[in-house]
Amino acid sequence: DRVSLQADGAEGLPSLRLWLGLSLALLLGYAPWGFILLRQTMLVSQSYWIPPITPETVGNYFVWMFALEDYPITLPIYIGLLLLAAFGLRLYPGKKGPYAWALLVPFLTMLFGIGYSLAVRPIYRDQYIFPCMGLIAVFFALGMRGLRFPVPEGFKDPMAVVIPCLIGGFLLFSGAVQYKENFHAEYHSSRVPELEAYFAKELTPQDCIVYNFEVFDFIYEYYFPDNDLIYIRDYNPDNDYAYTYFLDTPHEWEFTYDQLVEWDYTMAYVGEMGVEQNDFTVYRLWKNR
Repeated sequence: DRVSLQADGAEGLPSLRLWLGLSLALLLGYAPWGFILLRQTMLVSQSYWIPPITPETVGNYFVWMFALEDYPITLPIYIGLLLLAAFGLRLYPGKKGPYAWALLVPFLTMLFGIGYSLAVRPIYRDQYIFPCMGLIAVFFALGMRGLRFPVPEGFKDPMAVVIPCLIGGFLLFSGAVQYKENFHAEYHSSRVPELEAYFAKELTPQDCIVYNFEVFDFIYEYYFPDNDLIYIRDYNPDNDYAYTYFLDTPHEWEFTYDQLVEWDYTMAYVGEMGVEQNDFTVYRLWKNR
């Protein structure tokens, strides 16, 4: 009547009743949001931004989980290490069930999302498996523990040191590269210097900023503290601004040609800029009369 979530031999393992009770508490805690999730799911249409399930999108799930942008070779290496861990788990002398579930839970989550997306409508994204990545680490650690490496007679098991060091070195290397990639994406991937240089020269208090990426409104406030910020769907063309600068993030609402003709506006291309992983095209608009 017990579920082992620790290595064999540990004391005070949680009882099945306690585990089920905690799981039920989590479900009850999320229950109010579940109705919102269900409503949002029913509103998803074929034109929704989540792509349909194809062999390419399924493959990209594994790329997102294991591949590094600068070193895509890490994907097959990680898959090979998981297969090695699965082999090691078979050799592990203790209970194997809980650790097998540590790997099954993430992939069953993925299969459920794929199945629902195929049967009803696309709702599954690669990021949804992120909370389960720790379970994959647990499975990997226990699988490695079960491995035993044969060595020539007379040696004091050097491979038991060399191979774990190689695997540990690879994991440390992956973590360092991923930190570098994330740091670059956060602070250097967008064209912030170009944006700051251009607007320091051209922007006046009589101008306004229009944006179409609504969730970044608080970030735009930091970069444009002295100008009116207007979401594109709230923009009123009958205004007294000297110029309107439009930050056009792809795949969001845009000004149409018919709107510009109706308003008697001119829109000119300025350049490619961005802030904090939000790259956009900047346009300058003004009235012709």
